[in-house]
Amino acid sequence: MSLHGFNHFTIRAKDVKKTHAFYTEVLGLRDGFRPKLANQGWWLYCGVTPVIHLFDAKLKHVYVGSTLDVGDPAKATMGSGSVDHIAFAGDDYEGMRRRVEKAGVPYKTLELPGLDVDQIFVEDPNGLTVEMQFPRDERIKRNGGRRGAGRRRVRAKGRK
Repeated sequence: MSLHGFNHFTIRAKDVKKTHAFYTEVLGLRDGFRPKLANQGWWLYCGVTPVIHLFDAKLKHVYVGSTLDVGDPAKATMGSGSVDHIAFAGDDYEGMRRRVEKAGVPYKTLELPGLDVDQIFVEDPNGLTVEMQFPRDERIKRNGGRRGAGRRRVRAKGRK
C-alpha cells in the first residue's frame, strides 16, 4: 500500500467570494461537481480534477477532516501554517502572465536554474502563495526562439 498522487487541498476562505473569483477568473480554474455537503462551498477543477475545495471560514458546519474549532473566528483560517505555497503546472507562461497582470494581481517570476522551468508566483486573497510552473521550451517555441522573451520581475500597477 502506498500513496500514488495528489488529490486536493481545502481553503477556509476569509472572503469566500473574493477567493472564488481569484481562482476562477484570474487563474482559470472552473466550478465543477460537488456533493451536497453541510457546508456551502465549491470544488474548483483543474482539468478533470477537483484540486481545490473552497468554503467560508466563518461556517460552523465543516467537513470532518478539520481538526480546528472553526466556531472560533480567530482560529478559522489558522492551521497548516507551515505550508509555504501550493503549485500548479501550466503550458502558457505568457498567457498566464498577461492574465494575472490584466487582473491587477501582483506577481513575481523566477527561472529555476538547471531546469527548463519558469515560474509565476501570486498570492490569493487569503495570503496563500500560489506558484505556477511552465516548461521553458514551450515558451521559447511561442516566442520564435527568443529565450528571454517575457522574463521579468514586475508588480501590477497600483498594488503593493
